[in-house]
Amino acid sequence: MVEPVLTGPLEFVTVPGSIPVPLFVIAYDKDGVCTSPETAARAVEAARAGTDVILLSHGWNNDWDTMLARYRGWIEGLLKVRAAGTVEQFLPVFIGVYWPSIIAPESEGWAPNLAGPDTGNSWQDEVVTFLTAGLDAEDAAEVGRALRQPTLDPLESTKVAETVIGAFSGPDSDVAGAAIPVPATELRRKWLQAQDVEPAAPDGPVLIDDGAPGNDTSGAAPAVTAGLFDRLRSAVLKPLWLLRLGSVLLMKDRSGRVGGYGVAELLETLLDTVPATTRVHLVGHSFGSKVVLSALTRNNSPRPVDSVLLFEPAMSARSFAADADDHGTPGGYRPALAKSRSGVVLTYSAHDFPLTKLFHLAARRASDLGDVVIAGAAESAYAALGGFGPKRVDEAVDRTDPVYPPEHYRPGLNGRVLAIRGDDIIPGHGDVVSDATAWILADQLRS
Repeated sequence: MVEPVLTGPLEFVTVPGSIPVPLFVIAYDKDGVCTSPETAARAVEAARAGTDVILLSHGWNNDWDTMLARYRGWIEGLLKVRAAGTVEQFLPVFIGVYWPSIIAPESEGWAPNLAGPDTGNSWQDEVVTFLTAGLDAEDAAEVGRALRQPTLDPLESTKVAETVIGAFSGPDSDVAGAAIPVPATELRRKWLQAQDVEPAAPDGPVLIDDGAPGNDTSGAAPAVTAGLFDRLRSAVLKPLWLLRLGSVLLMKDRSGRVGGYGVAELLETLLDTVPATTRVHLVGHSFGSKVVLSALTRNNSPRPVDSVLLFEPAMSARSFAADADDHGTPGGYRPALAKSRSGVVLTYSAHDFPLTKLFHLAARRASDLGDVVIAGAAESAYAALGGFGPKRVDEAVDRTDPVYPPEHYRPGLNGRVLAIRGDDIIPGHGDVVSDATAWILADQLRS
């Protein structure tokens, strides 16, 4: 469906025992330009009268309906907890970000196309354009033709890898270090590893799926690593999987752009406009975590937010590292720790299939070429934050198991990370709407 065109709250959400609370949804295009400025202005105005402003961002492959269901789930869960156990005044204003996080059609086993006008380009076209940026017209056309074939022999896949390798060697904002060249053989290895975890069933799990909770990814085959380099010499590779790896980078860049430009401007306006007594909170899921962290890092307000909560962040495990690259370069989002009064709270789960088995294959940093980095290697430079928790954060991290009412989490502290091991409460990447996650959010907002 095409999202409604509104200038006020999209709706009011309520549960028994609570008052209706407004939910605004503000849309951004892929470059981070706000396409609903009147709604944004009204949301800021409404925020002035609230006790708390909660800025939400969905992850990738979320259409309008999925995004709205997730926001409603978070809000309703929070309201139920508040209605059951707190008495202080609570007048929240929820502001949800809606960004174009879908490029793959349902026919390929991915989420449906983003609601809106048809641009005339398939998702493959968009990824091909991303991978061939900077190439001359002849090379771009040749690679484009190759990437639309069902399979490529070893010679053809090697040539493609050598041509598009620049797209996989760029700098990574999660780490903030310089670009590290990735050999074409390394890219082909990642390509084969991704292909190895392809599900047997056509409707099985995909590379990253932030869709409806309950998506079962437990049946996917494990990556085959034995004799991998020998297999590369004769491997027939499927371009579809190189395109899927490329789409992760494309969306990774896009989420940072949306957060670092449009949402950063909104956050700065909120921080500079709402009264000092109004608390400002950030909540993100998957690539939505990168949206809100980019907004926090890039906004110029001297005022910190009051809390940051990241559910299964699809980001580098070294995002908050003191030394992310063995050369003293800090993680790209380490400055965000000091821009939140209660630091950053996040979840990570061993059951998050995309972030423990596949996400690292699309990372922009070179692996240890002397040894095969198998899927699930927690110390890999590719390890995902939402799969393995924060790495190289020194003493600035506290780890905890989930707690349940009436027990509270340890208060987050400025400059620190509180990492919640979510194996018992998060069975899959999209399973972030539950009583347990509602309690995490409620605990963040308690006075």
